Amino acid sequence: MFYKTTPTKTYQYQNLALGAISSVSIYNPLELVVFYKDFNTVIILDNTLNEIEKLHFLNETISLVAKAGKNQLWLYNTDNQQLELYDYQTKSILAKTQSQSVLLPLDLKGTANLAWIKTNDHLLVYNNYGTMVKSFPF
Repeated sequence: MFYKTTPTKTYQYQNLALGAISSVSIYNPLELVVFYKDFNTVIILDNTLNEIEKLHFLNETISLVAKAGKNQLWLYNTDNQQLELYDYQTKSILAKTQSQSVLLPLDLKGTANLAWIKTNDHLLVYNNYGTMVKSFPF
């Protein structure tokens, strides 16, 4: 269950059919991104936790999701081991990185122009063209 509390009201979102929430991206408070890894499903919620969009990735295995720009998500596709910038309105991939078989991502954060992937020993920064900008070793 996911809660949002304001000074005057408490909102809640729950989807029992999809099970436990894997991650929530609150980069844009007007479009919250809720990811259910077990069902390869992303739910886009508005600021009062009403469902705007439901995305099922049936032919791919997505392990990490973060909000990008307007109508866009950063997705880590485990099948081809690529970070993808996905437009959920047009259902198209706008950019993707080179396949990286040695990369084992632990976390993904994003903005409209950049995505950060945390691995065991590095923090990798990618731009919205799918190009690695920086790599910070731990």
